[in-house]
Amino acid sequence: MASISPDGRYILYPATKSEDDRKWSLLDTQTGKTCMLPDVRGWAGAFSPDGQSFVATTVHGIARLHSDCAADPQSLDLRADEQLDYASWSPDGKALLVVTHRNLPESKTGWLVTSYLISPALKDPVVVDQGPGRSIPPIWSPDGARVVVAAPSWGKVQVLDQAGRVFWATSLAASSMWNLGWSPDGRSIVLRVDLYTRDGRAGRYVYILDAETGKTRFRVAEATAFCGQIWTLDSRWFLVWSHGPIDRPGRAPLYLVAADGSALRHLDDDPTGYAAYLSGLSPKDPSRAVVHTWNAASSLESLQVVDLKTGLKTPLVYAPLESLGWDWRHPSRRWLSDGRLVFSTPHSGHGGCVPDEVGLEFRVEFPPFPAIQPVMPPEGK
Repeated sequence: MASISPDGRYILYPATKSEDDRKWSLLDTQTGKTCMLPDVRGWAGAFSPDGQSFVATTVHGIARLHSDCAADPQSLDLRADEQLDYASWSPDGKALLVVTHRNLPESKTGWLVTSYLISPALKDPVVVDQGPGRSIPPIWSPDGARVVVAAPSWGKVQVLDQAGRVFWATSLAASSMWNLGWSPDGRSIVLRVDLYTRDGRAGRYVYILDAETGKTRFRVAEATAFCGQIWTLDSRWFLVWSHGPIDRPGRAPLYLVAADGSALRHLDDDPTGYAAYLSGLSPKDPSRAVVHTWNAASSLESLQVVDLKTGLKTPLVYAPLESLGWDWRHPSRRWLSDGRLVFSTPHSGHGGCVPDEVGLEFRVEFPPFPAIQPVMPPEGK
């Protein structure tokens, strides 16, 4: 999967198709020059905001590399046996939150996930979270002053500044958590929570937290924000999707949810039975967003533009199923500042996001919530 720097100048792409013997190349689109990166072994889509450097797993460990290929990789001084999952830069490019994993000695499949904060305010990388489970991308606030980090398992969420000081930490009833996100005004944090009990699955929710205190404002039950949350630029609405009521199987209705939970706005249903994941807003027209859809029956998937005012969709590209399968956070798809959309399609599928099969009642709920003891997700969830 190719990745594009924020300014669109550099493209990092695999020069070979073999996962076991992958070689990476870096293309400078201004000069047309390409340099090989023989030491790179893993990539997390982590260009710096200015596009001049990026973070990757190398034969010598996780390191920072220069986009012009003019200098040797700079080691981040992490454990040699750790693999890079995510590297999230603060908007000013000064601080970096790195999420890694390594195998647990007592488990054949389990991972120990670690989040490191690296910044000029710290002498060495500082561990801000560690535990078994899935890696969760950390997300910086729009002003770059704070970062929200979620525990790899269970329900811990915390917000820190660039010096590692914890503003607040809270715990949610959660078996697993996904996709953190800030509202553009920095006042709200949104995340998806899956909740399982010993008697079976209890539900899925999109939570809205107060960014200053960590308190839950409300949650949207049976909503999905698995592959990204979209806020209108005035932070008054955010966009989620759901399978909707049980009497309309196969649909993927889209909803705009008021930031205070006071209203829902239903957008256009797709009568073809697509499942959909939501993507970024156009910088030129904030009423336009991209929706990634697919239909197993037709073996096709697509990128479509949705008009948030009317709910109408316009197809951009159709491709064989699993050709576009990737989280929107991966910079293989990016809105450029001039309003153009850039994306790449891999040679074959890369997994991506799998929706739940059964839709329940879509609704907004306010605390206090019923007390439920969560358990770990069933195998494969």
